Amino acid sequence: MAATVILRSPATNRQIHPKNANPTGAAIDHAVRLIHAICRLAGSASLINDIRADLRADKVQAAIRNRDTGPVFDDVADGDLVGWIDRQLATANSPPGPERLARMRGSLIGPLREVYGLSDKVLTMALSCILLGAPTGKALWAEVGGSMIAIDTLVHNFLHRTGILARFKASHAYGTACYRSGNCAEIIDAIADRIDARQFNASYPQPFPRFVQHAIWRYCSQTGLDVCNGNRMGSGCGLSISIN
Repeated sequence: MAATVILRSPATNRQIHPKNANPTGAAIDHAVRLIHAICRLAGSASLINDIRADLRADKVQAAIRNRDTGPVFDDVADGDLVGWIDRQLATANSPPGPERLARMRGSLIGPLREVYGLSDKVLTMALSCILLGAPTGKALWAEVGGSMIAIDTLVHNFLHRTGILARFKASHAYGTACYRSGNCAEIIDAIADRIDARQFNASYPQPFPRFVQHAIWRYCSQTGLDVCNGNRMGSGCGLSISIN
């Protein structure tokens, strides 16, 4: 695989979803063909609208507009989550380069790891929804939110069962290793670079890693298409689908 840019949280020295630089070869070609087919089957053309609807129902969008995010973020954000996110992203937004998005993700996820009980998966899912569903006018929020990838057991096991991890020589146990260099999050990021999400919704960005990850999750989940999960291992994860 090509060289990667590794970013680490100063507090934890853990890698923060590094960016793979233009991977090539049979492994990425196979993975793109397979996951593009998954996106056609399970990709949600209303993903961002659904997130915004949920945030409206929970009055989160109004709280963001009014900068009223409550006291829960007092320790990290001095009670002003909106201002804190704006400042963190603005500081990490330069210089340009392949590490830019990873740097901005790390500027949010790294400090919030200090909150007891918050895993990378939980942080990524929550932040991605807040950033993607924010009121209009926050283009940087949407860009970073769309780049966030949440790896749960369904997504990790899909990559394992389909042989994608093995092809990338990236076999590992589920957990924090999923976010390390060369593993689940970085593989999905590389695949998303080669899948134009605008074919599913013209308003989507390209690339859109969160959409690709969500399509894999929805393909596996019992509340989605329920094709490839621990209860249906005999199905072979639906690999009879055409990937030509």
